[in-house]
Amino acid sequence: MTQKELEQKYMQIIKTQVYPHNEEMQEYSRKKCGYIVELSDGKIIGLDKPRENVPGDLDEIIDRISRLKGCLDGIYKCKTFVEYYDSPDNCDLVKEVIFSADCGEPKWMKEKESRGQNRSADDIKKIIYGCRYLTMEYAATYKKLVDQKLAGGAKSESN
Repeated sequence: MTQKELEQKYMQIIKTQVYPHNEEMQEYSRKKCGYIVELSDGKIIGLDKPRENVPGDLDEIIDRISRLKGCLDGIYKCKTFVEYYDSPDNCDLVKEVIFSADCGEPKWMKEKESRGQNRSADDIKKIIYGCRYLTMEYAATYKKLVDQKLAGGAKSESN
């Protein structure tokens, strides 16, 4: 599916299974989603855009990529779970959860097993691709923001 088709699928889930009676939250969800990953079973992950005024968001995406690469190396494991609490167990909108391969699954995962699924290396690579897309798409915005802050700081120091 194309990103446009995935956006339509994402919004259909948001409107019918996540926020069926809240147009404001539907619009918020649409605006915050920066890239949609389609997994091998047709489920999707909506990756959030980094917020412009929060440079740490980009760092979090880079850290996420590092942890996902750790999944490919066997250091961590990756499962997906239905993202929203009130959504049905078979909802196609999921979120990846990364955990230590040595420590095993946290207790809450075992309790919510019907809402989760192990992910293959191919699915993990798709999530990494989506995260990389976000870093490339928004890196220039962050560089500009940091440059503006540095320039502003230099002006105030010279006064």
